[in-house]
Amino acid sequence: MRILLVEDDDTVRMFWQRNLTRAGYSVTLAPNVADGRREYLAGQYDLVLSDNDCPQKNVGRDWLKELRARGQKTLLMSGYAAADIPELDDLPFLQKGGGLQEFLTKVAEVLGDSSASAPTTPP
Repeated sequence: MRILLVEDDDTVRMFWQRNLTRAGYSVTLAPNVADGRREYLAGQYDLVLSDNDCPQKNVGRDWLKELRARGQKTLLMSGYAAADIPELDDLPFLQKGGGLQEFLTKVAEVLGDSSASAPTTPP
């Protein structure tokens, strides 16, 4: 399954990419929503995962709402709680900081991927 990951923090972006790849997903990266839009138009993705404030506040939320209205599976992430993000509506959401297993479980849930594997720790 192909995932487009939009995250402006380099360290966070690389961490999620590494662990999604270990879990068996193919991951394309974008450092902001503008680049994410270009990547999205150039490819086909099973899931678009975006930070909410990437780089401006709520720009990730607004873009994912557009995509979701067209039938694209999406997952919005933020360091803020869901209650702190206005107009979240029914957009799938994950608050950052919950840990790797929570992240991978939420990705698999949104994708409907019951075969998702747990992350492996390198030796």
